[in-house]
Amino acid sequence: MRSYTKILATLDAFPEAFICTADDDMYYWPTWLEELVDGIDESCVTVSCHRALEMVFNNEGKLESYLNWVFDAAKLRRSDRYFPLGVGGILYPPGILKHSEADREAAFALSPFDDDVWLFWMGRRNGARYRIAGRPRTPVYWPGSQERGLWQENQKGRVDLQIGKMIERFGLPDCSV
Repeated sequence: MRSYTKILATLDAFPEAFICTADDDMYYWPTWLEELVDGIDESCVTVSCHRALEMVFNNEGKLESYLNWVFDAAKLRRSDRYFPLGVGGILYPPGILKHSEADREAAFALSPFDDDVWLFWMGRRNGARYRIAGRPRTPVYWPGSQERGLWQENQKGRVDLQIGKMIERFGLPDCSV
């Protein structure tokens, strides 16, 4: 199940719960979860995260390459254009990742190496807006954990291929705000 091993089983087991994800290759600070919880805005459906990219569109309204998106976008503001990164941790409210069996199959077919892509599409489809919580922090990774991994291949354009497949199947979510 690659990067979906934990998230899909958790969604099945706890469909009405808040679900927090975090990459297991880095250290997290003592107030990490508290900051994610504080980032939730109950006035709208908010997914709280510590790190996000801001999607960039060209003059024709076409989505730019993932590698050209704004890294570590502005803090404490909600946006439909934020693309949360699992590396900092993400807190999903109940029901925001609701999906069908066909959607689940699409996860493995269209975005097998980056669950963040599929999770973004499911969240946006269910009305999610994204908010960056806490203050900027430099990631501290476990020794030896970055010598090889999915991120290296994803930086070579694989994320753009997966995003393109999601757009073909589901369309580009409204990212006007």
